[in-house]
Amino acid sequence: MRYIKRALVIVGIQSAFAVGLSVIDAFTLPEAIASPVVNLHPLARFLLLTDGYFICFLLGLVPFGLVYLLTRVRGLRFIFKGGVVRSLVAFNIILSILIYLTLPVNSVMPYLLSMMGILLMILLILLSLAGYVVMVILVRWASERLGARLKVVLGSVIMTLGLVMVATGYGVRVAYELGPLWGGDDQRPNVIIISVDTLRKDHLSCYGYEGCNTPNIDEFSEKSVVFENCIAPSPHTVPSMASLLTGVYPTVHGCRHFPLIPINEDIKVLSQILKPYGYQTEFYTANPALNPTRGFKRGFDYYQSWSFTGDLSYYLPQRVFVIVNKMLLFKRVETRVKYSDTTEWLRGKVTPCLKKLSNYSPFFLWFHFLDPHAVYLPPQHFIPAKEDEQRRLGSIKYKVEEGGYQKSEVLDIVKLYDGEIQYVDNTLGDLFRRIEELGLFNDTIIVLTADHGEEFWEHDAFGHGHCLYPEVIRIPLMIYLPPPMGSVCGRIYDYVSLVDIAPTILDLLGLPGGEGMGGRSMLKFIESCGSSPDGGGSVSDYTVFSEFIQGRFVVEGLDGEKKGVYKDGYHLIYTIASGEKELYELKSDPGEFLDISEEDEETTGRLYSELIEWYGVNIKIVEELAPHIGIEMDEEEKEMMRGLGYIY
Repeated sequence: MRYIKRALVIVGIQSAFAVGLSVIDAFTLPEAIASPVVNLHPLARFLLLTDGYFICFLLGLVPFGLVYLLTRVRGLRFIFKGGVVRSLVAFNIILSILIYLTLPVNSVMPYLLSMMGILLMILLILLSLAGYVVMVILVRWASERLGARLKVVLGSVIMTLGLVMVATGYGVRVAYELGPLWGGDDQRPNVIIISVDTLRKDHLSCYGYEGCNTPNIDEFSEKSVVFENCIAPSPHTVPSMASLLTGVYPTVHGCRHFPLIPINEDIKVLSQILKPYGYQTEFYTANPALNPTRGFKRGFDYYQSWSFTGDLSYYLPQRVFVIVNKMLLFKRVETRVKYSDTTEWLRGKVTPCLKKLSNYSPFFLWFHFLDPHAVYLPPQHFIPAKEDEQRRLGSIKYKVEEGGYQKSEVLDIVKLYDGEIQYVDNTLGDLFRRIEELGLFNDTIIVLTADHGEEFWEHDAFGHGHCLYPEVIRIPLMIYLPPPMGSVCGRIYDYVSLVDIAPTILDLLGLPGGEGMGGRSMLKFIESCGSSPDGGGSVSDYTVFSEFIQGRFVVEGLDGEKKGVYKDGYHLIYTIASGEKELYELKSDPGEFLDISEEDEETTGRLYSELIEWYGVNIKIVEELAPHIGIEMDEEEKEMMRGLGYIY
């Protein structure tokens, strides 16, 4: 009984301090940053803050125990003179101060392996110990001047309050993460978007590729409308996915990854449009670049992103997570990101998420997978090769220090890339099975697509984010319609874009909101596919645009910016800074290797005029919106971007 009482006292003290810091955050932060649950009553967000800080203070018991052992050394026992409880209170006061005072120096902390970082850590430890000794003395002095009864009553009330608040916060967390949702106020179909990072269309077997096997995506394609020519609006993840969510091109929404510019505040995203119609909206992303700072949390009831310490960023308030991530993990971000299995993390979210939502209608759910984004480290048995070859390929590491992947290794690199695609396909198989088990195929629109592709030196470069060639911006797109909507399947050969997805979903749901978007509904394509005897459809010559905008474009001008247009079986690429124009005839040259701009000046001029007219319209739209506001990245995010290969 005595030990139970001591344990309750310790937990009560930790709870009381958790409540105290939550109160401070509630008054000092514009939004309680406790968890991905954003559209909650302020009290619920406060309870989640309390729960997160409680975890922080429980972690604090580890260094407290080390300090306690240190004081067993002869000559240091005076630190604990007067009782462990008072010393624990003093330790928590120091911990609270550190949480708030170490943030101003976080620009140094990512480089803890440097001499400055090591000296900083030593200084913090010495200052903490000195402060702890002083605080023990002050707490003991104050305690001796309080009456015994007052101390018991006051301590009991504070600790009981802390315990109740922590328990309630934990209940709120479980309810919103795992608790099933019931009801809903609309009979419209559910919507699930599945986006796969860096997935080339021509590396899927359902599009004719023989280098790897993707049976689950193939099976899904057989009951879906498959778009043979879908174009990414940008070769970067952030602007491309922002276009998917907004239905407008990057120039209009303004979203960039470097410098950090969020989706324009005047532009509504799909989740915001669906919310008033009773949709429960949730987003799970394995790519941390799609984060709240860029506007990807907007309109979502529940948002969760993979982070470098697993789910730690979810369970801890952001203020604490920054410190724990930088002070306790003595590795640079780009080292950690290589070996983290984001696909497995997202696989673990699928079942509880779908179970939670299965009894609620309607819902809008978005899963974004990071693989097959570089670095390519698939589980060995997924590499499309014989066993001995799998072992050899599995030993290849990401040689970033030597300049990254080399052109001479291209055959091996492609096999590793294909291995990651097969790994993601296996995970998608689990996702599709859960959807089927829960009966969601009967009333859910499902979109499967990608943000961009990947170049393997087809145009003398590697990766993405640098060009508008087909290997980078031609991506898969499949749309599944449930039986009440006709279960249409077949293939569409017209050129379409990710900016068309949001207006198409709204059109399928019979909802307004897509009229002002730059994209257009693809419903007429889908209907033509359903009416075609062979399941194929092509009803018009559709004009599609794409944009490559370097980060410096926003700050210094148009240097490096490229614009592209697909029309009449041609693809024109225009580089603004140099004025260079490239023209490719797609039927005879689908890989876009032969520039015929000089041979066909008439087509070049016509497409160029249409491109400039389109761009001018977009600029006028931008002038009527709120100014694009850049946000400075902190050092942690810069390191993350380096680890993902976005900045250097």
